[in-house]
Amino acid sequence: MTLIYQTLLATHALAGIIGLAFFWMPLLSRKGGGFHKRTGKAFIASMQLVGLTAVGMTLMLFVIPLELRGALDESPASQLQIVTRTRELAQLLLTLGLLLLANSRQAVLVLRYKDTRIPLRLWGHQVLVLMLLVASLNLLYLAANEGGALAYVFSILGLGNALSIGRYLYRSNLPKGAWLLAHIGNVLGAGIGAHTAFLVFGGRAFLAQWISGDAQLMLWLAPSVLGGVTIILISRHYSRRMSSTPG
Repeated sequence: MTLIYQTLLATHALAGIIGLAFFWMPLLSRKGGGFHKRTGKAFIASMQLVGLTAVGMTLMLFVIPLELRGALDESPASQLQIVTRTRELAQLLLTLGLLLLANSRQAVLVLRYKDTRIPLRLWGHQVLVLMLLVASLNLLYLAANEGGALAYVFSILGLGNALSIGRYLYRSNLPKGAWLLAHIGNVLGAGIGAHTAFLVFGGRAFLAQWISGDAQLMLWLAPSVLGGVTIILISRHYSRRMSSTPG
């Protein structure tokens, strides 16, 4: 079982690195061009693999935390602490995985069906968004009761994305070209989650050499803040373009 977990972890990390590289390629290329489409598909595929492996690792961390942590011979008190910490990590990982899966899937669906939202309301997609909402609320509850900056960061990030997707699915009237803005927002949402996870999990130990805990928190929040501002600016830009287009 440990080998399976390590394989999932290695796949998760590799897909995440590839996804971060592919995030910037379509973002900076000509929209609608062949390069944009190919690199965009690669980014989406990477994020879905990251999300699936995150969910898989979460299940294993919940079910066999002591085996994965090599703590089967520890004292009962020590085992309890290890189980608690491991399952807290698993809840962070679950929220991240669902966030990436929901956003990457939504980004594909809105591009495929454009102004038609009926296919997006099928139970499979709605369950995924609902799972993200529940996981985020659970993580927020954990943060409020036990503290932890990371839990707050990921819970708020997850809640914001789940509510944004839900609003698109059920808003009574969508403005012209809303599908394009949704596509951009969902891709950026997945990118924000991926960059935040990289700074938290991938760069945490490295950054600790130079950056204190409080400063690290600001760094973890940076992708959300910068990404949120970018979404607003891009949305305004395309909204003006579409409103000035006849028909």
